[in-house]
Amino acid sequence: MRTAAGVITAFNVTGAGAGANQGTFAAGINTGGRIAGYSVDGTNVSHGFVRTAAGVITAFNVTGAGTGANQGTFAASIATGGTIAGYSIDGSNVNHGFVRTSAGVVTVFNVSSAGTDAFQGTFVGGINTAGTITGYSISGSNVVSGFVRTSAGVITTFRRLGSGHRHCCQRNQHRRHDCGFYYDTSLAFHGFMRTSSGTITTLDVPGAGTGEGSGTVANGINTAGDIVGYFSC
Repeated sequence: MRTAAGVITAFNVTGAGAGANQGTFAAGINTGGRIAGYSVDGTNVSHGFVRTAAGVITAFNVTGAGTGANQGTFAASIATGGTIAGYSIDGSNVNHGFVRTSAGVVTVFNVSSAGTDAFQGTFVGGINTAGTITGYSISGSNVVSGFVRTSAGVITTFRRLGSGHRHCCQRNQHRRHDCGFYYDTSLAFHGFMRTSSGTITTLDVPGAGTGEGSGTVANGINTAGDIVGYFSC
């Protein structure tokens, strides 16, 4: 954790592995200083965690999460009230979304069109203060669509017109806007912003490449609507 003044505090979840690609991975922080993320143990199984501003860490596992290598529970984002959103990978390597309240109650959900084969399913990217969750799903034919899930559990899927086979998004924690990226049919990246009414605007950095593996990726948006990300030529 790095404060606004630049002070860095390192921490590790008890039980996190010490081998390659193991350890503690912080994924999100809320306005109260609570951090959510996941740890990878010595057998390469992932476990979710939440860390209070005082440094108290609670690990958790979603029911149904797999216990094999590269499976388990992955916390992706935490809202101001302490609600955590993320995904789990089951024993068949299928992804499922989840939301965990500050009291520890976990609800698992799946996008209706999500596939049920290995490496398909529902992937969560972020949650906002209203409890709205965004992410993407991979269908049985490996088509990727963005989705928005309200706190009441209503899921809306969307795709960028003309996009290729991938489309995902992140959710800002305050304003009702999403940002993310998609692949076109040439496998080039394009960033996008989506309003709560469903209007999608494509974002391309001048000079970004237009060939396979190049382009613009939008990763995050703040309360003022400023978007950050990266591009490749």
